[in-house]
Amino acid sequence: PEIASLPIKIIKNNHWHEGISSSLRCGISYLQKQDFPPDGVVFLTCDQPFVSDELLEQLIDAYYSTNKPIIASKYGDTLGIPALFSHTFFPALMKLQGDRGAKKIINKYPDLVYVIDFPQGNIDLDTLENYQHFIKGLPDHKLSTS
Repeated sequence: PEIASLPIKIIKNNHWHEGISSSLRCGISYLQKQDFPPDGVVFLTCDQPFVSDELLEQLIDAYYSTNKPIIASKYGDTLGIPALFSHTFFPALMKLQGDRGAKKIINKYPDLVYVIDFPQGNIDLDTLENYQHFIKGLPDHKLSTS
């Protein structure tokens, strides 16, 4: 009900059991069928609590100002999501298989990647216990780090 009035299209991934790559393929497939496919796509997950609209705007601004086809977030020793991919990478994204995301593509083309610092990106909340500790402001040595 909270999003019913917003211009949001929910796409059901009937192949979710094939892993993360199936969700990426499902989304890209939907976008490619549109009358006006987008220039690019931003991938993110719902378990990184510090993702903000400012971070997403940084990704988009960097895409248009750097002419790099991949804009990735950096946290710890990782380059990953949230990440923006140009439409030129849609075919490569459609070839991903299994429970692996687009990090494989980011790592394969380092010269085509522009990096946005996102130091809090390594915090993701995978369990109810993680979430409860997080909202109470308690340290949680079990918080997942990507």
